[in-house]
Amino acid sequence: MGLGQMFGSTGGRGVPSIVLVLIVATAVLSLVGIVGERHGIPLLRYGALVTPEVMRGQGWRLFSWVFFEIEPWNLVLGCLGLYWFGRDLAARWGTVRFVVTYLGLAAIVGALTVVVSLFYTPLQQLPHVGSWALLDALVILWASYYPNQQILMMFVVPMSGRRIVYFTIGATVLLALFHGIDTFVPNFLAEAVALVVVLLPSPRELWIERKLRTMEHRRKATHLKSVPHDRDDDAPPTGRWLN
Repeated sequence: MGLGQMFGSTGGRGVPSIVLVLIVATAVLSLVGIVGERHGIPLLRYGALVTPEVMRGQGWRLFSWVFFEIEPWNLVLGCLGLYWFGRDLAARWGTVRFVVTYLGLAAIVGALTVVVSLFYTPLQQLPHVGSWALLDALVILWASYYPNQQILMMFVVPMSGRRIVYFTIGATVLLALFHGIDTFVPNFLAEAVALVVVLLPSPRELWIERKLRTMEHRRKATHLKSVPHDRDDDAPPTGRWLN
């Protein structure tokens, strides 16, 4: 959900192994979960994000919900989304950071969904599954790193940069209007988290900025000199002007 209408090519680079692992894990768990439901194996039920169960201590649900898709089209597009956008981000960040970001986003969005459910109780009766919320966030992060790189929305319309972000949020709003906002709460939360990450400076940027300010302050301090109060600023310095 959320990005079911978009995607295009992002280039021909190889796919990092961690992206392939996530794609395979999502596909296998989704298929096993769906088939298992028909044969009395409640894997899908135990993997979904169900806020009352999380509050009872089933913390694994904060991570597991993004590995289950219940619609074949969403599964195909979810895996393709990881392939297209995940490979660029994984190549840029490295394996460890990509995994931490992916699972961290899942946990943050899951936890925020639990918090929202405390005030909006209908969410407590709605299980959430699927990687679309995280893909919304990954698309926004991808667009911030590659603002000039184009993708084909709906395989037809070329877009890049901010237009990709606007389209992602707009598509979520449109789908929420048609199908109800409850299902898309994690999508909106994931997009909000991604926008915060994009708009706020990173700790490294803050450290560099602070370092530069300190160096500039020290540089200026070395050029400061004491000036007597009775000095005539209009008088030329002795020995500097010659006739």
